[in-house]
Amino acid sequence: KGYGITVYGNVYTGSYRESVVEFRKKGFERGYYENSSVPTLKVRGFLSTVIAPSVREGLQSLLCCAGLGVLRPNTLVLGYKEDWKNEMRMEEKKLASDTGDLTVNNYVDMIRDGFKMGMGVMVCRNLKKLEWNYEAETTDKTIDIYWLVDDGGLTLLIPYILSLHVWWQQRTGAGERKVPLQLILVGDIDSCNTVQTLVDLFRIPCKIKRCPLNLGKTSEALEKYSKPKVVAKVREESKGKLEHWLKIGELIQTESKNALMVFVTLPYPLVGIEPELYMKWLDALSTTVPTVLIRGNNENV
Repeated sequence: KGYGITVYGNVYTGSYRESVVEFRKKGFERGYYENSSVPTLKVRGFLSTVIAPSVREGLQSLLCCAGLGVLRPNTLVLGYKEDWKNEMRMEEKKLASDTGDLTVNNYVDMIRDGFKMGMGVMVCRNLKKLEWNYEAETTDKTIDIYWLVDDGGLTLLIPYILSLHVWWQQRTGAGERKVPLQLILVGDIDSCNTVQTLVDLFRIPCKIKRCPLNLGKTSEALEKYSKPKVVAKVREESKGKLEHWLKIGELIQTESKNALMVFVTLPYPLVGIEPELYMKWLDALSTTVPTVLIRGNNENV
């Protein structure tokens, strides 16, 4: 199987004039990265480091320039900002934070920047809970998928690609059942039928489980705004959506508490949604098990 391009982005914060000598001393201009701690995973790719005044500005440069010609990444992968609650408390008390320029506002803006560049976005949390280095044990664990909104198919494609790798097959019992993926459909009958049709179209083998919740039509309850381009209206309406995301978070904790990994649709950070509220949504969806919040750029994959 071939490999797509992987670029590990790194931002060295500071001014170019004051930082370039130290930048070269540390070897940041060397462009190859490999992590051999888990040999079977073959974690390797290009390392791209930029000097920028802030992490967000560095990310914007990487989004523009990472890759070579048409060989460019199409998905931005970020870690989850675990310290966001502490930072918000510090801000309320008017105290200085030790997070530098990577504030909650900037973090949410970075997710938004990825979408504006036409990329899919993945936010990863609790991956350290996976026992990467231990011998595989035969289990009946699954890779669970909560595909809440049609995003072009990335939310379904990435878990499927993972399930083909021997590392994941050994840990999900795929060799016996052949179907390590479990797609959990949330919403009313019409919403579930729509997703079922898309799954059949992609011809991806997965076990399907329906878990209707009292959310109304999922797309309306979670993603539809009466005036999505009016900041004040988005801010007002988004406050009423917290309960919906909390319900889905509770469902994930109940239905996927024994899953090896969970993939769930990443909420779109429309301009107007307060950063603290948005982080509450992400927190609710990814509290316990290894989770990837994922969303495509609405282009079919």
